[in-house]
This record gives sequence, structure tokens and C-alpha cells, in this order.
Amino acid sequence: MCPVAESYCMDGIHDVGGMDGFGSLSIGRDDGDNSDTDNDSDTDGDSGINDGDGSTDDEYDPFHEQWEEVTYSLFVATLGNGIANIDEFRHSIERMDPDRYLAASYYDRWVTGLSRLLLETDTIDFEDFQARTEAFDTGEGTLPERTEPGLVDELAAGVADAYGGEGTVRDPRFEAGETVRVRNHYPEGHTRCPRYVRRARGTVEAHRGAPVLPDANAHGDPVTEPLYEVAFTAQELWGEAGDPNVTVTLDLWESYLAPATAESSDTPDDDAEDVGDTDDFERADAHRRA
Repeated sequence: MCPVAESYCMDGIHDVGGMDGFGSLSIGRDDGDNSDTDNDSDTDGDSGINDGDGSTDDEYDPFHEQWEEVTYSLFVATLGNGIANIDEFRHSIERMDPDRYLAASYYDRWVTGLSRLLLETDTIDFEDFQARTEAFDTGEGTLPERTEPGLVDELAAGVADAYGGEGTVRDPRFEAGETVRVRNHYPEGHTRCPRYVRRARGTVEAHRGAPVLPDANAHGDPVTEPLYEVAFTAQELWGEAGDPNVTVTLDLWESYLAPATAESSDTPDDDAEDVGDTDDFERADAHRRA
């Protein structure tokens, strides 16, 4: 068993959407510190941002240093070769230690997540991984050079597959214009339902097909289910302090939603009687606990 394999609940430090206390967003020239939790921007001084003297850079470079470029290439190779899908990759990052996550930069988190995946799938040997890490720490590590025409196109196709396909669209449970409530569920494992929106009431704006359910796909089961675009008022999400002119729109899978009821309690089980057919949800939950 890989020594880094662990199990964490979804509601970790990475789920910061809707939270306050992290300060204002840093917008503009980067000062070299890319560790802000609420600013995962890849921009830097060569991003085309106005430098303050009226000039702008002509070219945009999404990377600060060469190792970030290598990290992105590793991401393409990992997903492109079918070693992991996008939800497994995201869940791997989510399992970082909270202190480590907050201190890490954007691509530092990618390195951690990709390393975990490659170790857990036995793609790389742990002892070899340690040896190569030590070699780079001492300045003795080298990167192999490889030229293979057509490889990038092949990997790009694999990455597209890793993002999941579209399933057979069954009749959606909710109609456009219908009011729904987000289930108050705290899952173990991966989910794309942020905690700040749970219990909130919103309006279905549109159907978005039936892509793979991330909650199941992150644990090896590419089950699909209807996806909805759901709109929430800022006051529904954040109370009277919310801007009455602001609407937040989220893409939410069917198993995240329940019909809106006249009253709802604040208990974790308040959806028990109105979630209807939750086979997909229970199936995904079983994979999380496996």
C-alpha cells in the first residue's frame, strides 16, 4: 500500500467558496508569492497586466518558473495516459494536510496531487520517487529530454476523455423555472457541491445534459446524471447582508438537489423525506466509503 494513501472528508480547507476572512483579492502584477488561497491566478509580471507606466506586455506567460511548466506537462501525461481522471486528480489535491494546503502555491498543490496519484496507482515506485526527490534537492537531478511527434495530440485526446463524457440523458427530475433546495449532506470523499450553498433555495435556469457525476467518478465509477444550472440570490446565500442585485449561478447535479418545501429544518437529515429517487447519490456515497 502506498504510504501516502489516506481518506479525508470532502469539507476540507480547499472548500473556501463563500467564506470570508481571507482578505481582498490580489489583482495585477504578482509579487512572487503565489500562496494566496483565494487567488489561484497563474498571472505574473509578464501577463499583459498594465505595469503602472502605461505599458503592457505583449505576451502572456501562465508560469512563474520552469518547474510549473513541468508540472503542467505531468498533469497532461497523467490524465492523457488514462492513469487518472479529472475528478480523481481534484480529490487527490483535496486530501492535502490543511496547513500544507494553505501554505502551498497553485502548482505546488498540483505536484502534491499528481505525486499521490502516481504512487497510489503504482505508476511510480515510492523508493525511486524518494531517491529522485533527494537528487533534485541536492541539485543532482536531471530532466530527461524526449522528442516524439504527435505525442501531444494523443495526450490531449486522453485529457479530453479524462474530463468525462456525456451519458444518456434521462428525463430530468426538475424543470426550468422550478424552485429547488440544495440537500444538506456532508459526504465523505469528493463532491462538487460547495458547502456554502447547502440548504439554500434556488431556481433551475436550464438543463446541462448528463455528464459524469464527480462524486462517483472520483472513486472509479463514471456514473452519469442530469446536471442543472441553478441560480441563487445573494441574500439567500448570505442573508440580509447580501447584495439584492447579485445572483450566483452554479452547475449542480441532480442528486445534490431536492424539491423546495414550504418549511425546512436546519438538521443534517432535513432532506430525508423529499429527495425522491437517490440511487445515483447513494451509489456515489458507497464509492466514497469504500
